[in-house]
Amino acid sequence: MPNLITTTDQPLYFGTTQNGVIVIAGLVDANGGAVATTLPIFSATDENTFLGLVAGSGGNYNPLPAVGEWVEAGAIFSYLDGLIICRQSHALTAFPPEDTPALFIVYRDTQIGALEWVAWEQVEVGTHRLYLTVEYTCLQAHVTQPEWTPPAVPNLWALVTPPLSEWVPGTYALDDLVAHIGRTWKSLMNGNTWEPGVTGTWRDQTIPPLWVAPAGSVGLWQVGDQVEYNGHLWQNTSPNNAFAPGVFGWTDLGIYP
Repeated sequence: MPNLITTTDQPLYFGTTQNGVIVIAGLVDANGGAVATTLPIFSATDENTFLGLVAGSGGNYNPLPAVGEWVEAGAIFSYLDGLIICRQSHALTAFPPEDTPALFIVYRDTQIGALEWVAWEQVEVGTHRLYLTVEYTCLQAHVTQPEWTPPAVPNLWALVTPPLSEWVPGTYALDDLVAHIGRTWKSLMNGNTWEPGVTGTWRDQTIPPLWVAPAGSVGLWQVGDQVEYNGHLWQNTSPNNAFAPGVFGWTDLGIYP
């Protein structure tokens, strides 16, 4: 009984192996395309997934033509013991395929963590990429483009926020974030050894924040700041205010919430 693959609504990349190397590879058309063979078959609708399945199995299958020869989009070639796929028709250049992502897709091992973002790569929802050392996750499947860097297209990429650590006694740096007593706190100083919620060296990130007494000049409240205190919402009217609401410089806006 031959192995059979068929497509539904998407084209399907496939490869067959013999003695551990690829002997046939191609793309099956959507809606009714089929391939039957007695050999083992690898297949996937996603380019990178397909290349990962056959990585290390390229053998001598269709090696890259000589520089200057014409290659068609969709053509599959053996390269570095794996396969690569031509992304757009062109006369083959002297640049390695891995350095020309606009022209070729080369397998990228997504299991090793977030890879550097590159242009002209097919990415799927949930793909993680690094851009200028910052990690992003893909929100919509798309082919990356030079002008669509992750920070430039927030509808396509979201910043990955590291898991929030629970506060434990220790020393924290400026802008460190921790979880404590059901709230998120941001450190307002370097060398912060105080407990969040006890002194103003931490600022509650809830809106409005919980009022906490400043520690000297750290954590002073400014005009217009609104806080939660003793079940009421208060607004500050005094610059660099260290006093508690109800003592000086605060307007009671009523019961909160």
